[in-house]
Amino acid sequence: MLPRWLNLLLDDGSRGRLARRVEAPIAAIFTLVRNAGFVAIAQYVAAAGNHVGFDLLHGALAGLLVVQIASVFMLGPQIRLVRDPTSDRARLVQGGLNMALCAAACGLALYGIDLFVEGVIAWQTGGADAALDRPA
Repeated sequence: MLPRWLNLLLDDGSRGRLARRVEAPIAAIFTLVRNAGFVAIAQYVAAAGNHVGFDLLHGALAGLLVVQIASVFMLGPQIRLVRDPTSDRARLVQGGLNMALCAAACGLALYGIDLFVEGVIAWQTGGADAALDRPA
């Protein structure tokens, strides 16, 4: 008699369901990271090139990234922050806290992208931070 967990891992249907449950959040994370990379590239090009089109492209991509992050937080299941959100007041608090979490995630993502791009520019131009990486 095999243990239940081993029986589940040997069953094709169970393995497929487990794979889908593991793959979905990983695919969403990689999509967000990839799109954040596009925003970083657009921000770098906007900083390096003095053309309003690059600024508009960066703004549009950053806006789309914010919408994508918001859709992950607001259209997916809410993160349970209130113990029992059954009353209207508790549901409002739960929704407000999730919106605040979403805003914080959007802000942190754009702030992280900005730090990354500034670091790349400083490294390229031989800024003070890049001097630490050079051998003496």
